[in-house]
Amino acid sequence: MSIKFLNITAGEFEAMTLFKYMSLPNAVDSIMKDTLWFSNPEMWKDPFESYFMNNAYDKANVPFDFPLKDRLFVCCFSTISRCEAQWRMYSKNNTSILFDISKNGLIQSLGQLSSEYNIYIGKVVYLPTPVLMSDDVSTIISSMNLSIPKSDIEKALFLMLCKRKAFQYESEVRVFLIPKGESCKKSNGIKVNVSLKDITKRYTISPLLKKDEQLAIKSVILSMQNVKNVSCATLYDPVINKVLNW
Repeated sequence: MSIKFLNITAGEFEAMTLFKYMSLPNAVDSIMKDTLWFSNPEMWKDPFESYFMNNAYDKANVPFDFPLKDRLFVCCFSTISRCEAQWRMYSKNNTSILFDISKNGLIQSLGQLSSEYNIYIGKVVYLPTPVLMSDDVSTIISSMNLSIPKSDIEKALFLMLCKRKAFQYESEVRVFLIPKGESCKKSNGIKVNVSLKDITKRYTISPLLKKDEQLAIKSVILSMQNVKNVSCATLYDPVINKVLNW
């Protein structure tokens, strides 16, 4: 298989359900262009998230940078559907879209990228912050209940699967792309064609919007070619003000 699995098996991945939250502008752009954005983790705003990418390393008194610096691009998914915290995290002006992703479709689309990229998939492991901040890579990987790999590439990818325990509710899965070319121009990320409309089973519009706003956005998305099955989240629909007995 052209896709390698890190701390999960292909079978375990097949048993998961994948969701992708996007801000409305990014969602519309991705739907129109049939692409997914893979970001450069060096640019992630959370300093804990970019910690390993931007850190310095030492082996036998020889200093070096992170082995995949400027050569790693990541797309993050969740296995949790309709999570209120994630609606808020990915919203700009309270607008965001949730994509229900077909795993088989995603695998097939990613497989078409294998001539250009080495592709890896892993499940995020949530660690206490003091463990995450250890100055010994082997200690961190051992805390993930994983064996230390011989490959520097896999060791680096294991580190990029570490996240603070406070975010455990996300139940995150990460897809990694590593360009096969010798050189890679530094960038914030890359857009790759993954036939997004074909692999999306449903689109759900954020509950943080008013109902008329939800319906307006639903109409716009349904007007796009080959888009079907768009719904409005109903998380806050039961909340109706009334007179309470004191």
